[in-house]
Amino acid sequence: MGCLGSRPVISEDEDDDNCKPTNSKPKTNVRQEIIHKVNSEGAYLMFVKDKYKADKEIVLAAVTKCGESLEHASKELQADIEIATTAITQFWGALEFAGDKIKDDKDIVLPVISKSWPALQYASEKLKTDRDVLETALKQNWKALQYAVYDSIRDKDLVLAAIQENGKALQYVTEESQKDDEIVLTAIKQNGLALQHAIKKQRKNKKVVLEAVKQNGLALQYASKKKMRSNKDIVLAAVSQNGLGLQYTDKKVMKNKDIFLAAVTQNGKALQHGSKKLRSNREIVLAAVTSNGESIKYAGKKLQKDKEIVMSAVTQNGNVLEYVPAHFRMDKEVIIAAVTQNGDALKFALNNLDEDRDCLQAAGLLEDEKESKEEAPRLLSRFRRKNSNNDDNEPKS
Repeated sequence: MGCLGSRPVISEDEDDDNCKPTNSKPKTNVRQEIIHKVNSEGAYLMFVKDKYKADKEIVLAAVTKCGESLEHASKELQADIEIATTAITQFWGALEFAGDKIKDDKDIVLPVISKSWPALQYASEKLKTDRDVLETALKQNWKALQYAVYDSIRDKDLVLAAIQENGKALQYVTEESQKDDEIVLTAIKQNGLALQHAIKKQRKNKKVVLEAVKQNGLALQYASKKKMRSNKDIVLAAVSQNGLGLQYTDKKVMKNKDIFLAAVTQNGKALQHGSKKLRSNREIVLAAVTSNGESIKYAGKKLQKDKEIVMSAVTQNGNVLEYVPAHFRMDKEVIIAAVTQNGDALKFALNNLDEDRDCLQAAGLLEDEKESKEEAPRLLSRFRRKNSNNDDNEPKS
């Protein structure tokens, strides 16, 4: 693939050619030059005159080297079995330029598809409905379904097999198959986000939507906005699977404490989608930071100063120490909790606590508990150099 390029048109004696009758043979030296060039680079065929594109020896040499060059052969030679099969053998995509009879020849097309399923798109409409051809393509890749012309009843098993491999295959099924609950449910159970490809009727179906959000909470965004996103059972199932699914629910439901608590418990970052009242609720914020320490950034100002909440946040993610109020960065208990989780958080400590032996010990910088106090400055210096080097190596924004 990709053998076609850009080359200047072959030079030849234009005056001599223009003076000759149209049925005269090309000049031998020019023809031999073309044969030599296409034997070296088949794509060269695109730059020669039409009479050479109708020369079987030249075209055969070209497609042997570059199957894609079949595009530039004459219509007669594109329909030539020897030339077409040679081109397709060299590159499956050459099937696109083959004559209609070639595209409709199962003996030629099936072996090509067995090696390269995308060739199905260039097969004749008749072969796109052929059971053997479809099965061969779909066994390779579910995406072949986009080129298939199947019978919704006869070939249902093939469709189900493709969808079981990847629910996103639902986007390629016919409207008739979209009405089949078994096909749709199979798709969303494999990939909840496949709900985006379901027809409107299915996105209003509670059973379908519920299965989708259980598999992936973010699928809530594709549910019927008026009916499904305001259904508490569906929303609760969605946020329990992925708390960030909360952002796609009805605003009224989002204010429900139980649902919001379930969301932040699953993913603390869901806290950012809550009302000021909910982000100021101690129970909710504590659940959020326990799940994801960084969510403290979204908590109410008063709760950001609550030591228990800060301790929970840095215990979950030591680097959150960077975002907490300055007085906590001078609190030895908070520092130790943070660096125990992530030793690198020591760089955010204030009031010389980054030199404190207990903090260094918690950060894992003291290899021996009996190491002398005098060693602390040396270890601190080594730690600072390490972090300085890490900062220097970070890509600039």
